[in-house]
Amino acid sequence: MPKPLSVKIAFVNECALQIPALAPFRRDLEALVIDFEAILQKRHDLVHGALTDEPVVNGVFTFIRLEAHPDIHEVKEFQYDLKEFPALEASLLRLGAKAPKIAKRVFDARPKPL
Repeated sequence: MPKPLSVKIAFVNECALQIPALAPFRRDLEALVIDFEAILQKRHDLVHGALTDEPVVNGVFTFIRLEAHPDIHEVKEFQYDLKEFPALEASLLRLGAKAPKIAKRVFDARPKPL
């Protein structure tokens, strides 16, 4: 299984499209992929970013993150407005509930040993 979330998303999407046994779950898997893609960059920035010592202005925090490219590394600066947190929290909680339910349905549908 790939490690970066974006690669995992692509992997799940490809499996859903190419593995016939996943056909009954295709719609749910595609919806899950869309939900993950909607928060992908924000999640990546917050998980891998570091809060700077810049002053917080009107609830907006400044972060930095090191971006590694094949031949160069660069520092990316981004802001996060605390007002965005309730929507992000709702998305994360929804995904946290939805993903294991779908995974369990797929697992339960697997062929059982004789």
